Amino acid sequence: DVLATMSDIPLRTLVIGTRLEISGLGLLQLSHMQSLESLALERGAGESLTDNVLKVLCGLKRLRKLRITHCEKLSDKGLSSLQHLPRLSSIELRGSKFTDESASKYPR
Repeated sequence: DVLATMSDIPLRTLVIGTRLEISGLGLLQLSHMQSLESLALERGAGESLTDNVLKVLCGLKRLRKLRITHCEKLSDKGLSSLQHLPRLSSIELRGSKFTDESASKYPR
């Protein structure tokens, strides 16, 4: 997985898009990217992004911006885990199975 090879690079911004085929194990590598401040999971970010994988983001204590688009396997349950991100100041949610009620709890 490409994320495994990048986990030691001190990235501040990462965009994961459609063309990258990333496994669930690869997405778990995000937990090692402690310098991330901005993360975009675009157009499904592969079919492996699930609520359980989203929980991994809770370890990214520097994360300030999060964009999630068209990730069909994500739900309100996964979104609720993001409340543990102390610096999250901006979140953009589009084309996923989040309810308006759940999404309204987070800054835009």
